[in-house]
Amino acid sequence: MISDLICRSSWFQFASTLGLYSPAVAAPSSQAETVPTSEPQLLTIYEPIQNFEWEGMFVSPQGIAYFAEEIAPDWLTTNELAVEFARSNRDRQAEAKALFELGLANHVRGGFFDRAIDYYQKSLAIAQEIRERDLEVLLLGNLGLAYLQSGYYYIEPFNYLQEYFNYTWHKAYYYQGSDPKLGGMALGNLGNAYYGADLYAQAIATHQRRLQLSQDLKDRQGEAKALGDLGLVYHALGEHDQAINYHQQRLAISQAIKDRRGEGQALSNLGIVYHTLGDYHQAIEYQQLYLAISRTSQNPLGEIQALGNLAGAYYFLGDYNQAIAPLSNEGVWGSDKLALERSEGTRANSYEYSAGIQWTPPG
Repeated sequence: MISDLICRSSWFQFASTLGLYSPAVAAPSSQAETVPTSEPQLLTIYEPIQNFEWEGMFVSPQGIAYFAEEIAPDWLTTNELAVEFARSNRDRQAEAKALFELGLANHVRGGFFDRAIDYYQKSLAIAQEIRERDLEVLLLGNLGLAYLQSGYYYIEPFNYLQEYFNYTWHKAYYYQGSDPKLGGMALGNLGNAYYGADLYAQAIATHQRRLQLSQDLKDRQGEAKALGDLGLVYHALGEHDQAINYHQQRLAISQAIKDRRGEGQALSNLGIVYHTLGDYHQAIEYQQLYLAISRTSQNPLGEIQALGNLAGAYYFLGDYNQAIAPLSNEGVWGSDKLALERSEGTRANSYEYSAGIQWTPPG
């Protein structure tokens, strides 16, 4: 999932204001009125916002984490038929599996979280009835993720993720072959859920548990992820030295294990902390490193995030030409525009918005 960026919505507004991009999907109505329709007299820029990453066995091309096998292209239509066939034959196990895969198709391929939750819950009821424990555990994990990825931070996802952790970590299940690292993922997701609900003390405690577990398992990637998540929480609390320390630890581990994605996210998150501190030159240095990694790893969305954060830093330095320059990059806004529009058109990720800063050009 995405760890940080200037809100994509504001970037589409900025680009369209300058005549560089015409998004197929309109910005949220609360933001749309801030965009001038002619030569800009006001530019609305948002502070960069750090978004946390969800974890699962796999991550879809849209950045949605999930627990299961890879998604087949025809799952949606195939499993609608499979549900009917299973019901006609009164095959409860096949029905539960088909409902699960229908939920997964809506969850991962379409970002239709409400539909996914409905299918998952129907499948879960059957799995519990017939004591299909492996399927039940996958459903608990995916239900928690689907609720949270839809922006729902009430009791249900917390309960599902806690149950998922209990099943994946308790010895009775571990001895049947469960990977203990999945328990770490569950704790990471649970900690991020607390973070998203502004329950920072619980988030810190949960991420610390995940950190200890990862260290015990010698899971270096999980350890790095826990450190980065702690950095996000401390940044939200305004404890910037702590945030920097945690992000630097994640960076060091990611570099040591050659995790380029983790390295890039640590660099970008460091840049955002320095941006918050008003050290825009240092923020630019980190975002340029993130940009280089995104380009060498062929990560166009990461490249656009880095360009957006760079432009924000240049803006606050008063270098408006440099702030505008990233949006004139036709390679980014041309070849990857379709992918971005598709991502904007789903409910795959949610973003928070900060107060806009308006700029009247000099003179």
